Amino acid sequence: MNAGLNFREITGPLAVVFSAFMYSVFAVGSKPLVKTYGALPTAIWVALIGTAFTLPLISMNFITQVQELSTITWVSVIYLAVISTVLANVILYLLIGNRSVSRLSIQLYIVPLVSLVGGIVLLGEGVTILTVLGGILMFTGVALAIRLRVGLITR
Repeated sequence: MNAGLNFREITGPLAVVFSAFMYSVFAVGSKPLVKTYGALPTAIWVALIGTAFTLPLISMNFITQVQELSTITWVSVIYLAVISTVLANVILYLLIGNRSVSRLSIQLYIVPLVSLVGGIVLLGEGVTILTVLGGILMFTGVALAIRLRVGLITR
């Protein structure tokens, strides 16, 4: 049994920590933009800049692949673009503009719960004891954060 960690074992957890850090930089950095320009223009510019970063990843067969998309695939793409991206980001920026970023970050803990339910309902995934323990740990952290915020627990 190998007692040390190798790079492959820590890559996932490091990616999650890095993602959380980058999200916090993004949320804090976008607040002044939302205050200055509004939620919709900020969402549009973020989408355009994000698209520019993904352009180098386009396949050489991109045009052919787009031409071969089925109707259901186009409906899915439009749904992802309009609902999951534009609408969700406009709502996010409206919230960022009107509330503190630290308060909104607590609400992001609902994402794993929605993902879990979606995995069970849509993909038929099972629930393991580690999933349940992770959920308990997550909701305990959220409860503590909320209680600290409203002053039920002193620091």
